[in-house]
Amino acid sequence: MKFLFKRIEPLLDWLQNLAIYGVLFLAGWWWRPEGLIRQPYYLGFVVTLPVIATLVIWSLRGFPGLGEALQDQRRFFLLGLALFTLWALCSVVWSRFRDPSLTAAGQFVLVCLFTLTVTCLNTSRQGLIRALGAGLIWQASIVIVQFLRGQPVGLQIIGEFEIRPGGAGLSVVMAEAERLMRPYGLTIHPNVIGGYLAVGLLALSGWLVKDQIRRWQGAVRFVTLAVGLWAICFTFSRSAWGALIGDLGVVIAASFRRGAARINVQRATTAALMGAAVFAGFVIAYGDFVLARTTLSEGETELRSVVEREVFYEIATWMIRDQPIRGVGMGAFAWESWKYLVRTPHPSLRPQNVHNIPLLVTAELGFVGLSLWLFTLISGFWSAWRTTSDPIRVGLMAGSLALFAVGLLDFYPHAIFHFALLSWGCLGLSLQGTPEHQIAPMEQPRL
Repeated sequence: MKFLFKRIEPLLDWLQNLAIYGVLFLAGWWWRPEGLIRQPYYLGFVVTLPVIATLVIWSLRGFPGLGEALQDQRRFFLLGLALFTLWALCSVVWSRFRDPSLTAAGQFVLVCLFTLTVTCLNTSRQGLIRALGAGLIWQASIVIVQFLRGQPVGLQIIGEFEIRPGGAGLSVVMAEAERLMRPYGLTIHPNVIGGYLAVGLLALSGWLVKDQIRRWQGAVRFVTLAVGLWAICFTFSRSAWGALIGDLGVVIAASFRRGAARINVQRATTAALMGAAVFAGFVIAYGDFVLARTTLSEGETELRSVVEREVFYEIATWMIRDQPIRGVGMGAFAWESWKYLVRTPHPSLRPQNVHNIPLLVTAELGFVGLSLWLFTLISGFWSAWRTTSDPIRVGLMAGSLALFAVGLLDFYPHAIFHFALLSWGCLGLSLQGTPEHQIAPMEQPRL
């Protein structure tokens, strides 16, 4: 049996890498074909197939890399992730809504196992960037066509929502009497596709280092960058814009650490000028709409969004006050919010999660859960910052950080399966690497 596994080991390694690339490509794709598993809900997505394939192949290969990960700095991140997942599972016991809590906890178990797997492996950096680049181009192209047409592209058979201008619940941006449909890509909301585009663009920042590339390769990279920037502008997602701009600073700061690869100044300057040109063109063409999204306008849509967020912020504080230690149970926030909405001036609002992940985690899992969540994040990002010098993995770290930053204004990087996979998975991928790709553990970063 050992001889057989040795013979097929290269094939298993190739298949596992392919499965990981598939997760990155499909993470922005809300596709639930008929015939896949219907319950639990998260298993019915196409992205679940490469996730399960990754786990199965890793177990068949004998969990490579696990022993090493448990002996270096990654062990604190993996320990925190395991404890947080265990606490989420325990919360099902005291939740008043067992089915939603069991679904949410089970979903995070799968996220945890995928993150554990990719943290222990050493996946091809070029393969990772190509998968995210392909996903970026695919989703950005659909976003751009949707925006320019003001309606769906016609890809409902592979997951596109049947959104129509003027339809109930449609996300639009308004400037006086004019309105624009915000594109959804192949996701459920413009903010969600904005988050995926931000991750892709930040991950692609690894292309700006001093590596030898041919002229046509450089052209492909800059075309990808331009298409992605146009698409993220068209989403009108303030959280995605802020995360992209803020975490570019992380990428730049990382390049000044001792031992880190230096950015190619000429290439970075070209990219910066291209980005400025795209943004300037967008503002010139849609300035009134940009102003409506970036200021406290009196538009009905913007005011309703602000009011809804404030209401659920208040509900979250009430839940935390009532259950400060253990919370109401993983995935139970929206269900519990029914009884709190009657106390607010807006009892007819549709129950939903609070648009702030730390508040959501505290309300559902109490201060115990928040402490474990913060420990996991801090240990993961601290380890990545201190040990990751490879520019592509730095880009993945920045992409993961961008989604957690978005989580201060939205909940989808935590509550939606695809983006929980992407946010935690990118952090795990940034922690990969052989010794030659790492800064000495005791060496302090130089800013």
